[in-house]
Amino acid sequence: MTNLKQTTSTHISNHIHEWWHRHQMVKTYILDQLFAEWFIKSLLPSMTKDVAKGVVVEEQVITRSQYLDSIYTQFGTLYDTIPNAPRLAFTIPPPPK
Repeated sequence: MTNLKQTTSTHISNHIHEWWHRHQMVKTYILDQLFAEWFIKSLLPSMTKDVAKGVVVEEQVITRSQYLDSIYTQFGTLYDTIPNAPRLAFTIPPPPK
């Protein structure tokens, strides 16, 4: 799991698909927070800081990475052009009880 790295030519959906494929091959119990941390580290450096803010559950990290990839695609290269542009404030609501 720790060897998987997203490249600039790998779309986020393909990266997530490969992540889940490898996750299913793990046959021992590993804390979800550890999987979340590993997934964050597998992303492109430009995305890791934004994805990591305030999430600790693997599913939230993956959902947030998909959301942010969509936003980044819509904005194009905003942060490449304006590196100090304000980052989106994004929070995931807690699951319903």
